[in-house]
Amino acid sequence: MDTLQYTMLTLLAFNDGDPLIDISKVAQHHFDQSTEAFMKKVETKKLLLPVTWMEPDNRKSRRAVHVFDLAKHIEAQASLARETVKKYKLT
Repeated sequence: MDTLQYTMLTLLAFNDGDPLIDISKVAQHHFDQSTEAFMKKVETKKLLLPVTWMEPDNRKSRRAVHVFDLAKHIEAQASLARETVKKYKLT
């Protein structure tokens, strides 16, 4: 199993098997910020993470992030961190 699959399965378990994680949960647990701050970063494209609106024409509809998209984001950030460590590692 590769790390992306492992991350996706972990996210699914964390979210009781639901492939869509509510933005409030994503904002607080994964980004340590308010839902409003998280959405502002998404809307201004400072954070490139797709947010799914279950009913696009309804402002009160559920907004969520798909586990695959969040897993890809987590893996991309982990890869950047590994590259940074490699760059400064003395061998």
